[in-house]
Amino acid sequence: MILKKAAILLLATTIIVLTNLEGQTKAATNQPTKVQDASLALTIYHNGALFEHKAVIPVKNGQNHIAFENVCPEIIPGSVFIKAPDGLLESYLYLYTPPTTKTLLQTFKGKEVFLKNQEKSCNKGMKTAAMLLSYNGNKAVIKTDQGIFETEVSKIVFPSLPENLSLVPQIQATLFFQKMGQAPLELLYLSNKLGWQANYTGLLSQDENSIEIQAFARLQNYSQMKINRAGVRLIAGNVRFGRGRDLPVPRMFEAKALAASPAPLPEEPSRQELFEYHLYEIPQVIDLAPLGAKNIRLFDAGSLPCKKKLVLQSGSFYYYRSVDRSQKTLHPDVILEVDTKDKNLPFPAGNFRIYKTDSKNVPIFVGQQRIRSVASGEKIVLNLGKAFDITARKKQLTFNRIKTDSRYKYSYSSSYEIKIHNSKDRPVTIFIREEIPGQWSITDENIPHIREDVRHSVWKMEIPASATKILRYSVRVID
Repeated sequence: MILKKAAILLLATTIIVLTNLEGQTKAATNQPTKVQDASLALTIYHNGALFEHKAVIPVKNGQNHIAFENVCPEIIPGSVFIKAPDGLLESYLYLYTPPTTKTLLQTFKGKEVFLKNQEKSCNKGMKTAAMLLSYNGNKAVIKTDQGIFETEVSKIVFPSLPENLSLVPQIQATLFFQKMGQAPLELLYLSNKLGWQANYTGLLSQDENSIEIQAFARLQNYSQMKINRAGVRLIAGNVRFGRGRDLPVPRMFEAKALAASPAPLPEEPSRQELFEYHLYEIPQVIDLAPLGAKNIRLFDAGSLPCKKKLVLQSGSFYYYRSVDRSQKTLHPDVILEVDTKDKNLPFPAGNFRIYKTDSKNVPIFVGQQRIRSVASGEKIVLNLGKAFDITARKKQLTFNRIKTDSRYKYSYSSSYEIKIHNSKDRPVTIFIREEIPGQWSITDENIPHIREDVRHSVWKMEIPASATKILRYSVRVID
């Protein structure tokens, strides 16, 4: 009888051990294979980035559970692409649930929590057991031995970290392989949390007929991901990327350092046309801290011819109504036109900052403008500010509204005087550029105009040193 009981006990113990082993084996089998050391390549757009993780991992015959760790915490849902040449992708899941107050409240609703004792007594700092019944905003309803009452969420202490939280952002995938061995994997996804923009610095020559231009790419990491030794490519062009934003970020002027002894120059990013855009490949690997930025040399354009123009511009509202006859003081815009036709270089969108040295050869900042992308050979037109020593006064001399044969159409006849004074000790050339709406014609003028396009008329005026000249003209506009 004793032997029979011992045998039964041994059999039960064996079953329990085998059951535990089976459970442990199943748990171990369900644990995904972690891919932690994948190489990272980034293709960065003006308002987002494409992440590319590559790795070779050991796989078994049949179903494999794989987890890519160290992925970006903020990815665009639905943008994931997993490439496994030797396997079949069955499913994937993006997991990242950091422990926020909201997730902790959701997890512990209906469960035991603790309440901090903040009374001024010997029990201050002690915790009281409670049950979390519900919550709304910063208030929670709890149940203790003293009853049910409302309290602030900040007074609740959670007993542990929930098991269902994923503290590290990861993409888990289930893949099927027909044989065991080493398998290459590639993971692609998009994020709006990176971007880049071009920053240009130009140094004007003393005669203002040429400008030396340097171009830098400012990479901006708006994510919480630390990027280590990533290969980086930049896309220049207006790519429709989904919901994103421009990343206007300033950059201080950086002087070009000279090497103390001859050394090979750093390699410039290579450029190629891709689809309808331009792709720049950065030759070195890049590190980017979370919420960090870095300036990378994009190219040196060298010396380009340029031309400074003083352009007096005003809006079209004058031509539809009578305006205040008192004289309006204006200053012409300082326009710098940079000619790029001799350089096979596109200029991606970005901030353009211009410097010029003074009489003591000290660089002075003279203006900036954000430019749109400029194709190879096109002019770069920069509006740098207002001319200090040139003043203009514009006034409307006459205005008449005239009924036409059409029931709903009117014509407008008006005349103007623009008086420009040059306070400089040298002559200047001023371009007066007027935007005129509708169907228009110049009916009278003391200086001949040029019809620049359907909406603009331009007069060129030479003004001697310390002198004043006047433009008078009349316009007829049909609405």
